Amino acid sequence: MKSLSIDGATIQYHVEGQGEPLLLLHGYPQNHRCWRHQVEAFRKDYQVITPDWFGWGDSERNFGIKPRYDLEVDRLKQFINALNLDQFNFAAHDYGGYLALGYAVENTKKIKRLAILNSRAHQCFTPFFYLQTYILCCMARNFITRPMMNRFSMYSIHKRAMKKYVQNGSFNTDQLEEYLIWLKSSEGKHWITNFYRYYDVKTHPTVDGNLSKIICPTAIIWGKQDPYCNVEIGKSLSEKIRNSTLNIIEEADHYVMEEAPAQVNKALRLWLEPSISNSTLLPLTL
Repeated sequence: MKSLSIDGATIQYHVEGQGEPLLLLHGYPQNHRCWRHQVEAFRKDYQVITPDWFGWGDSERNFGIKPRYDLEVDRLKQFINALNLDQFNFAAHDYGGYLALGYAVENTKKIKRLAILNSRAHQCFTPFFYLQTYILCCMARNFITRPMMNRFSMYSIHKRAMKKYVQNGSFNTDQLEEYLIWLKSSEGKHWITNFYRYYDVKTHPTVDGNLSKIICPTAIIWGKQDPYCNVEIGKSLSEKIRNSTLNIIEEADHYVMEEAPAQVNKALRLWLEPSISNSTLLPLTL
């Protein structure tokens, strides 16, 4: 494990393999381990970089930095610059995909290839999950309800919600515990409140309105059964990003790279090495 200090906080990250850089950014509420199948598949041919984003996993939960969207995107830029990444491949899931698009529209020349997997991306969540997230944001911003939220067992709430992914074999009980264990501590409870305090559930028109700036080969990989981020988001992305392919994995859900690693790795291989198949010029259903 390696570390960098960015914006006054320490970010932990892993590097495996050699070759062209491949940055993999996880989503909420996970850490770098969600990419384990992709690291195993690509580390022989690529330098695979998997960070724990600020506040998640083993990275620092620093209350001095605000996880506001524009600041988070700037931290991503700082992290990439600190690694001296130039013309790198970038795949991101969920919250990571949300940040990756914000970075991509402003740094189009830096990214050689972009992949977005099941993310709110340039839009937002399904109606029920939108409402749930909006309520959490309101509670976290109000000085009266904020202490109540700090006392919530977000660990138990997330564990119940994610139990089905253990049952379907996406990850085991130990891996789920690794993703969520930090939420048990007092620091973790306060940090997740801090996250929602600055999270903006509304769409960001500056991202949506600038997707046409993304000109690199872009793979959009989506588990069709996602209850949080509807497949229509992926379809919209494929329409707005010119040089893109839409890869729909019919039976997969939100944590697509863990639920269907073989299909995701196939789509990523075609994205990284288009010469192995000319089918990347067409939408692909896996």
